[in-house]
Amino acid sequence: MSPPDSAPSFVAPAPARASLFDRCLRGLARLGLVGALTFLLGLAVITVSPFIATAFEALISPESKLPKLVGMLILLFVIVVPIGLFWVAHRRRWGDSWLSLAAGYLLLAPVFVWLAWDEPTVRFPVSLDELCPPGPQAEASWAVTLAFTPRDGKAAPRTYSSPKFPLSAAGPDKPAEWQAYLEKNREALHTAWANLPERAWWAELNSFAVLGDLMPARFDAPIIKFAPYRSTSQLACAEAGLLALEGKGDEAMDTVLPVLEVGRKLEPSARSLVRFMVGRVIQKMSLHTARFILDHATVSLDRKARLAAVLAGGSGGPAGARRMLLIEYAISTNYLLTQFSDQDHHRPAWKRGLFALFHFVYNPVATANRYGALTAELADLAERRELASFGTRAAAFSAENSRPQFKNMAGGLMLSMTIPAYSKVLDSYWKIEDTRTALAADLAK
Repeated sequence: MSPPDSAPSFVAPAPARASLFDRCLRGLARLGLVGALTFLLGLAVITVSPFIATAFEALISPESKLPKLVGMLILLFVIVVPIGLFWVAHRRRWGDSWLSLAAGYLLLAPVFVWLAWDEPTVRFPVSLDELCPPGPQAEASWAVTLAFTPRDGKAAPRTYSSPKFPLSAAGPDKPAEWQAYLEKNREALHTAWANLPERAWWAELNSFAVLGDLMPARFDAPIIKFAPYRSTSQLACAEAGLLALEGKGDEAMDTVLPVLEVGRKLEPSARSLVRFMVGRVIQKMSLHTARFILDHATVSLDRKARLAAVLAGGSGGPAGARRMLLIEYAISTNYLLTQFSDQDHHRPAWKRGLFALFHFVYNPVATANRYGALTAELADLAERRELASFGTRAAAFSAENSRPQFKNMAGGLMLSMTIPAYSKVLDSYWKIEDTRTALAADLAK
C-alpha cells in the first residue's frame, strides 16, 4: 500500500563541501605522490631496459649521437607518465582522504631514505700535500712553471714565441732516422735554437732545486702549457745531437742535461697527470739524446758523473707508478665529493635545493669509495708492472658501471666516465724507466 501523498519524504543531507584551501592542499599532496612514483618508476625503467639506459647515458654524455631521441624519451616520460598517474588517481578517487595520502607517503618514505643513504666516511683518503710535497720556494717555482698559463683571470706572464723549425717524424729513440733528420736540417735547427727566447725561461726553471706544484685539487685549476716545454726540449735535444755529431761531447751534454734536470724536477711535486706526463715526455727525449751523445762523441768523466746524479734523483720505479695513479685519484675524489654538494653557500639557493634532490640518485661518499677501492687495486698492479691485468681490470670496472643501477645511478655512470685511459700511460712510464735504468747501469760500468 503506497503512502499517502501528504506523507513527508526523507532526503539525505548533502555532504559538506571541503574548503578551497583543503582541496588545494590535497591536490598538492597528490601531485607530490604522483611525482615520487614517477621518479621511482623512471629509475626502475632505466635500470631494467638497456635501450632506455643507453638513452639516459646519452643525456649526460657530450659524445652522444642520440640527443633528439633522448629529448623525446625524457619529454614523453616527464609529461605523459605524471598526467596518466594523476588521471588514474582522479578516476579511482585515490588520495581523496588524508589517510590514503599519508599511507602512500609512509610506504614510499623508506625507499627514498634508502636511495639517499650514503656511506659515512671516505675509506681511501689521499692528501695531495702528503702525496706531492711542494718543497722549498714552492710558490716562486710554481709561478715559473706557469709562465705561459693564464691565472686568476689574468693573462699569462709570458708570451710563447711559437718557434718555427723543421719537425722530425722520428725522435732520438730512433737514432739512425734522427741523425738523418739532424744532418739534413743542421742550419735551420742551429738558428732556431740560437734565437729561442724560451732558453732564459728554461734556465730560470732549472735554477730551482725543486719545482713545486701548488695546484688545488680541482679539474679547473691552472696547469702548465705543454707547447713551450715540448718545443724547448725538442730544440735543445736537436742542438745537443748536432754538437755530438760535430765531436763536441761535453758541449752536447751541457746542452741536454738542463733538459733532463727539469724533466726530473717536474715529476716529484706534480699534482696533475698532465704535468706528470709532460715531465715524462721530456725525460724520454733527453734520455735518448744522452744515449745518442755517448754513442757519437767522447764525454768527460765529470759530465758523466753529473748525468748519473740526475738519473738517480727525481722519482721513478714502482713508487712512481703508484703515485701517478694516486694523483688523479686525489683530484677525482675531490670532484666526486664536492661537485654536487648542497653545502656550498656560494651557490644560489635554487641550485643548492636541486643538488639536495640529487642525493636520491647520487651518493658521493659511496661513489668515492668504489673509485678508491679500484685505485688501490690498480696501483698494486701498476707497481708490479702487470700491464695486461691492469688493462683488463680497468676495462671491467668501466663495464660494471656503464649499466645504470637503481641506487646511486648517477654515481655509477660518473665512475664509468671518470677512469682515465691509464694503460698506455703506464706502459710508456715503464719503458722510460727501462731507458733510465739501462743508461744508469752503463754509466756505472
